[in-house]
Amino acid sequence: MTRTRYNAYRYLRSSLDLADFTQSERELLMDAAEGFLLAESLDTEEVVELGLTVAVTLDGVVESGRMSRWAADHARAWIDACGPTPAPQIAALV
Repeated sequence: MTRTRYNAYRYLRSSLDLADFTQSERELLMDAAEGFLLAESLDTEEVVELGLTVAVTLDGVVESGRMSRWAADHARAWIDACGPTPAPQIAALV
C-alpha cells in the first residue's frame, strides 16, 4: 500500500457517502476498494472478482437513473486508484 493509494481510498470513502447508493451498494463498493487497497498485484482472482463486482454495481446504479455514466466512470477510476499500479508492458527484444 502506498500513500497515494490510501489517499484515493479515503477520498472514495467520503465520496460514496455523498452519492445516491443503497447501503448494500455502498458496502460492495467499499469492500472492493479495500480489497484493491490491500492487493499486492492486479493479477489475482480476488482482484478480478472485485473489479467485476464494481462494474456490475455501478452499471446497476446508472441503469436505475441514480447516477450518470460520467459519475460512475469517475467512481470506478477512484476505486482503481486504490489498487496497485499495473506493471509496464515492455516489448521483448528479439
